[in-house]
Amino acid sequence: WERSEVVTYSVPKSARQKPQTGWQLCDLAGQSVPLQAQTVRQAEQTFNELTFLANQVPGVGYRGYWLYPADATAGRTPPPPSTAPAAVLENELLRVSIDTRTGDIACLLDKAQSRQVFSGPANQLQAFRDRGQYWDAWNIAPDYESHPLPPAQLESITWLERGPLRQRLAVVRQLGQSKITQHYILDINSPLLKIATWVDWQATQVILKVNFPLTAEAEQATYETPFGTITRSTRSQTACEQAKWEVPALRWADLSAENAGVSLLTDCKHGFDAQPNQLRLTLLKAPLWPDPKADRGQHHFTYAIYPHRGNWQQTPQQASALSLPLTTRTPETQARNQLAAPAARSFLQLSPANLVLAAFKPAEDSADEFILRAYDASGQGGQLVQSNALGLAIAQPVNLLEQPVSSCPNRPYQIHTYRLKT
Repeated sequence: WERSEVVTYSVPKSARQKPQTGWQLCDLAGQSVPLQAQTVRQAEQTFNELTFLANQVPGVGYRGYWLYPADATAGRTPPPPSTAPAAVLENELLRVSIDTRTGDIACLLDKAQSRQVFSGPANQLQAFRDRGQYWDAWNIAPDYESHPLPPAQLESITWLERGPLRQRLAVVRQLGQSKITQHYILDINSPLLKIATWVDWQATQVILKVNFPLTAEAEQATYETPFGTITRSTRSQTACEQAKWEVPALRWADLSAENAGVSLLTDCKHGFDAQPNQLRLTLLKAPLWPDPKADRGQHHFTYAIYPHRGNWQQTPQQASALSLPLTTRTPETQARNQLAAPAARSFLQLSPANLVLAAFKPAEDSADEFILRAYDASGQGGQLVQSNALGLAIAQPVNLLEQPVSSCPNRPYQIHTYRLKT
């Protein structure tokens, strides 16, 4: 699907580059594109980090831009007004206040619906003793909540970016012998508050969770599964439900009630627990068996909060965008010369919107034919319609083994697989 997202492009800073030289960006029609620039240093090298809004990038395609040296004032982000709140991130959709004593989220206002999302401190790091399980690396102790550990202690809060395109606030906390650095990131026009996290994990038999208490209540939580979703009760009544103090999901979990909800998105963490007005995500464990040093050391991951109207139907797209953000590429010289036409292009289009591309690959038995697979991410059903710029047409429906079948039924959560050829 078409996406508009804030992206970052890093340009190595040359020692011969004139100090007064800045950068300017325009689309291939020559229209200037706002640029947020800053200088960063990584691995003993200095970069110009350029941030801009990539607008209406076609699905399975690209949009081109020109980047060129400019006057010192071009592309520079003006300093924030002196009256701006000290620890508040805000765009058109969200207003986020950070508690300067703890580093937690003190308040998140969903401006589109004029509602407070959280009922208490959110993004609250919670550590518990996690012992007594034979399969230490896999099992979580059922009584872990009875053994809370001292809370994380705030070390610093620092603004990294406060421009019109992206706001980034760094929070550093100490938890026992572990240091946790988190960046609260809010982009222009984005409904997501992203939390990029770096951890130097030095715990033993400890489980680390992050807590989000909600103002709304829901009887069921919805979780993403492979090619679908599953709902589970948030009120554990039966022995079976009580045994699920931790449940798996792929990229998101959601609590929705009446006409609004909140999704917790993750790029690589998959353990959740839910109550009627609370979502938690498991971030790290520290087992001793079978590897006494398992998980110790450096970790990097990102999760995000997504307040929304209605139920979770738009959450799969938001979760996919978090896990697979738009990337920037510098074309080779020959491709660069051809880039003027077209300025933007999609190689493959799918509809309806709830059908998500899962695979596009050469067929196993023919390098001249291709396999297209899509799935219904929202359970709404729909017959796949595709068009492409590669001169390929649907030859026949196939199953997951790429064997011919008579037809592909139109059912909720259906997986659609087709063989394409010229």
